Amino acid sequence: MEGVIMSLIAIAMCVTYFVISYLKNEKKSKYLFVRACVSFIAVLAYYDLMRTSSILALRVLHTVAFTCILIGASLTIAFYIKSLWIMLPECSRMETYLRSVDISLRLETHFYPQLLQHAGRRISARSFATIFNDALETYSKKTAPRNMEELYGRIPDYLSALIKDPMTLEAVKRRLNN
Repeated sequence: MEGVIMSLIAIAMCVTYFVISYLKNEKKSKYLFVRACVSFIAVLAYYDLMRTSSILALRVLHTVAFTCILIGASLTIAFYIKSLWIMLPECSRMETYLRSVDISLRLETHFYPQLLQHAGRRISARSFATIFNDALETYSKKTAPRNMEELYGRIPDYLSALIKDPMTLEAVKRRLNN
């Protein structure tokens, strides 16, 4: 009887946790995946108990709990993967965001076009970091070192203007620092 109660509690906790996480759009939480893994390990422990149990109802409850955790873990992974993608704004809006950081004619003619050619696309954080780094490298060949120092100082502002999700923003910053 104790196993049945534990199974019901585990199912209720898992379903409640994942429904609340989904409703609160908790994709920004760094620990969401860790919590799903811990829940998954707990279900594996229940699954071990299930193998030794001969009560059909207990086996069914454990199977349902295991399925709930797998669904929750899948949602967690989907939220995590989704948050590492960037939907770049359309060209005019992206240009407005870039100009909000600096309205220099030199940047508008040599740096911004490198970024604007990717406007409106959905790209990964890694690809965005590569595109941004390539644009910096191309611009560095056309300008004085003093101008590059100014541009390097404004990189965080450019990134913040183009990337709204904090977790994705951090991923891009880490990638650019490497």
